[in-house]
Amino acid sequence: MYATTMRLTGEELEMLAGSRAEAMRKALESVVRFGEAFGARELVRLEGGDGAVVVTAKAGP
Repeated sequence: MYATTMRLTGEELEMLAGSRAEAMRKALESVVRFGEAFGARELVRLEGGDGAVVVTAKAGP
């Protein structure tokens, strides 16, 4: 399992541990690594009106 200093939800931690498809684990790990590179503290779920879900990183002190 990938270890991170970011605050993740239980669902996100389970996904990183491989509770879902391997492709999902790899995708989330990539998002987390990207967020870490920019100093993100956590992931923020944004839901669009068309049903699309975008995950972005929340940075700051």
